[in-house]
Amino acid sequence: FGARAEVAYEFQLPPTVNDPGLAELAREAAAEVVGRRNVVAAEPSMGGEDVGVLFGRNPGVFAFLGCANRRRGIVHGHHHPSFDVDEAALPLGRDLLEGIARRFLAS
Repeated sequence: FGARAEVAYEFQLPPTVNDPGLAELAREAAAEVVGRRNVVAAEPSMGGEDVGVLFGRNPGVFAFLGCANRRRGIVHGHHHPSFDVDEAALPLGRDLLEGIARRFLAS
């Protein structure tokens, strides 16, 4: 076809990498909130988040909180146009953040 292209790749965001110690602290806090069997380590992802910029300056931890509810039809991922949140998950998120903060302050 004789097509030509010029590509200019511009670095946008650094990777989001959890601090190992804070990740363990978050896992323990999550296990207290939802039970150890409900805490799942996510597979590494090529997705980016702007929080990676902050993690380059200060250690941090990025975690997901499940908010699906099949019985209520809340099943779509967060980039889907039909995404919804089962608000029953919100207190779990609050408790998780509180648990992480308490553990961090006690360490």
